[in-house]
Amino acid sequence: MHKSDRRSLLFLVSLFVIIAALTGFFADTESSNDTPDIPNDSTLHKQSSQHKTDAADVYAVPKRKVETFCFDPNTADSTTLLRLGLQSWQVRNIYKFRARGGVYQCKEDFAYVYGLTAKDYKRLAPYIRISSDYLPASSLAEVRRGRQHSYYNRTTSIHYSNEQNIKE
Repeated sequence: MHKSDRRSLLFLVSLFVIIAALTGFFADTESSNDTPDIPNDSTLHKQSSQHKTDAADVYAVPKRKVETFCFDPNTADSTTLLRLGLQSWQVRNIYKFRARGGVYQCKEDFAYVYGLTAKDYKRLAPYIRISSDYLPASSLAEVRRGRQHSYYNRTTSIHYSNEQNIKE
């Protein structure tokens, strides 16, 4: 095909597309004008009020049922924390803290969750149960006894060594 043939073919195809588009546009406009709907005042009021409720339903946040039960903040999953009434962003903060290696060693540590209100903490505090796996090792009874015993041994050995040095 020569250059002039290609140009004429391109012109005809584009002219066909434009005519088809205009035909479709005017056909839709004419069909909508065939049956004019002029709503009366009561119909208009019903439609506008219905539209407002539909928009309100779209943006309305459904109320979650808040439950209270015993939980360990070190092991609780997101659904458990959400059931307790925490917001999703508060749950994310708890997960971030735990991901960085944070551990709640006592229930008072849970009060430091970023975004947790005093009201929420007071509501949840009686239900927080920290597993013994997450308690500090210094709270173990045998460690406490051993520390007291080793302290006593150190002080008495120092005392005896000072007495021996004085006698000599």
